Amino acid sequence: MTKPIIFLQRSFREEFMKQIQSLTPDYSVKTSLDKQDVKHVHVSVGWNKQNEESLLQEADLKWVQAVSAGVDYLPLKTFAERNILLSNGSGIHSLSISEHVIGVLLAYSRGLLQAKENQLNGQWSTENIHYNQLSGKNMLIVGTGHIGKQLAKSIKSLGVNVYGINTTGRVVPGFIETYSIKLTENRSKHGHCCWNSPWNRRYVPYF
Repeated sequence: MTKPIIFLQRSFREEFMKQIQSLTPDYSVKTSLDKQDVKHVHVSVGWNKQNEESLLQEADLKWVQAVSAGVDYLPLKTFAERNILLSNGSGIHSLSISEHVIGVLLAYSRGLLQAKENQLNGQWSTENIHYNQLSGKNMLIVGTGHIGKQLAKSIKSLGVNVYGINTTGRVVPGFIETYSIKLTENRSKHGHCCWNSPWNRRYVPYF
């Protein structure tokens, strides 16, 4: 009897592949599919547009695990009509993304990007490097979910004043003030830097 398939539509390290397989002995775990495999897919980890048509038309799909927090890029209506379970990756990227954002801000404010360019050009003068400190600056974080809250918590240790934007302007611990999404354009003018947490169509027009 053919085992149902867990289809991994993104790459994982070998150690994680082994863990997934050990936790699901009744399933076959695959990272690519032959044509005859498609009908046996029960679970999809991640979602790739190029596989969407075949999975929705041919597979016995029961569960989709998104690797992102946002899911508005998925065919949600079809999932609902077919009772396909959907879970997301809310919170799993909060530390890594907040550290990345802080790293980029420090690289910019401390002149590291220009210093690296100077180094590549064999230029050792610092005259074209402008230094700024983050302490005392105002940061507007658009999206106060897991990632936004972790970024607020982390960057406050550098003396940054953190404000937030969410759907209704509801109060969220860790932010000096929060504002409704309707005020995004207005409030963004008062921040030294703005960071857009959710890749969501509601927020895109502002950036």
